[in-house]
Amino acid sequence: MSDLAREATARLLDEQTGLELAARAVTATPLSIVITAATDDEPIVWANEGFFELTGYTAEEVLGRSCRVLQGPNTDQKALARLAADLRAGRTAAETLLNYRRDSTPFWNRMVITPVRDAEGRITHHMGIHTDATVQVMTEQARAAELELEQSTSGRLKLLTQVTDALAEHLEYHEAADAMADIAIPPLADWGFVALFDQRGAFEHLRVTTADPEKADIARRLEDADHTWVEMSEEIREALRATPDDVLMPKVIDTAYVAENTSPDHADLLTSLGLGSWLLVPLFARDRTLGLLALVSENLDGFPVHTVVTAIYLGRRVGLALDNARLYLSERCSALTLQHRLLPRALDVPGIDVSATYLPSAQQAEVGGDWYDVLPLGDGEAVLTVGDVAGHDMPAAAAMGQISSLLRARQWGGESPAQVLDALASLMTGLGWDDVASIVSLRCRTSEAGIHVEYVNAGHSPPFVRLPDGTVNRLPLAHTLPVGLLDPTAVHQDELDLPVGSLVVLYTDGLVERRDRTLGDGMAALAQALREAPAGTAEQVRDHLVRALVDEHPEDDVCLLVARWPGPSADLSVDQP
Repeated sequence: MSDLAREATARLLDEQTGLELAARAVTATPLSIVITAATDDEPIVWANEGFFELTGYTAEEVLGRSCRVLQGPNTDQKALARLAADLRAGRTAAETLLNYRRDSTPFWNRMVITPVRDAEGRITHHMGIHTDATVQVMTEQARAAELELEQSTSGRLKLLTQVTDALAEHLEYHEAADAMADIAIPPLADWGFVALFDQRGAFEHLRVTTADPEKADIARRLEDADHTWVEMSEEIREALRATPDDVLMPKVIDTAYVAENTSPDHADLLTSLGLGSWLLVPLFARDRTLGLLALVSENLDGFPVHTVVTAIYLGRRVGLALDNARLYLSERCSALTLQHRLLPRALDVPGIDVSATYLPSAQQAEVGGDWYDVLPLGDGEAVLTVGDVAGHDMPAAAAMGQISSLLRARQWGGESPAQVLDALASLMTGLGWDDVASIVSLRCRTSEAGIHVEYVNAGHSPPFVRLPDGTVNRLPLAHTLPVGLLDPTAVHQDELDLPVGSLVVLYTDGLVERRDRTLGDGMAALAQALREAPAGTAEQVRDHLVRALVDEHPEDDVCLLVARWPGPSADLSVDQP
């Protein structure tokens, strides 16, 4: 035999041996291997013992049948479509599918299917290797669930923090509700609203918010329209009657009911925003339900569990925060009512042009004891007073009411400013009051010759005077401690004469004191503003000073009292600062 023949025979024997080895290996391997014909139905033409052990089927039960025998109700149809597309394209395909054994128990089947070609390269069969990946898939799903839970918890905490911060920045009740709606609704729903109701259950306020910026105009139109769609909704009323122990789940919106029970315009707006399902979450306060948060989805599938949980958390935490804002506003309104009630109702004083203003602080949780008073005594006499009780709370406002009333009663008796302050200090000491108040009080007597002024300053910011020639000076301090710290025997009174045409400015420290400037700079700014003020009425001067010195949102309460004695001017010097 020639060498060439011997090589060919050896090669043939090697190929046969290799095929036999491959066949024995495929048959003996514990891996599940199945071969199907490359036809439309893909019938099984051969399978090894590993396939039968994995699936529970016998050869008689599967040979000639399609591998679809392993599919069931929860098999991913999109994955099957991807698998079929790869096989049609002649590519090796790999997928992990939920399949079912003969006894209907599910298992995760990780499969790799490879085309088998003949000598001409045509695909005649497909060989699939199947592996039970249930343990691995369940482990991966558990990890994914843990990660999703961690992310959803983190997201919920982040959202709650954002809402809480927003509520802390908006102590005005309705503004706080608006801020909460604008922050909380877009991450949780397609759109929604916050509706507030008063203690009698009557509708009070509405904020509509959408996650789609292009629908913001629709939301505003719905918010500004008639609110009967909120007031008359039985489902909203039912949610308002819920208790903290009740759990309200998402519901599909009855669009037919909406169409029948709202106006066509309202129905169009609601439909434009999207009506699928909604979740109504009561906003529980300490003793009642303030309103509700409504989350609306355009689809009918409701909301994920983590969204429902987040909304319930929001309802409880936001309700308390909104109630705090409501209580702050109520206390502030009471204090401001007290302060305004104690201020003079009329500032008409014969012979004097008087104008005053009280500007409350922008800090709505704070109310103070600032006040002004103008008391006509007749015969060209009047008392001008500005004071400030230490503190920014309701007790300070109440103390202001008592002190200002006592002052006015003593001033009406015609006593000098020093006598009035001495009597007030003695009374507060005798009654054991621990309040402290700074007070500046001027008793002004007008005559043809000019204005005679007697004044005391108990630890207060010094008044300013503008003379007829435009000179601006500061009245000297009277070296007296604030009332409450004052020794009744240590009251110091000063006197001076002013020409007709002079102007006096009394104020509390909120006018000149700010975080961004020192008290000295504030005094200088007041003096400059007074020089630049128009030579007009007291009201014009007052308005000029407010514009020049007071921010849009003042940090502290501001009392400002301007008194002007019209008439011909005369030169008179006033002590310089």
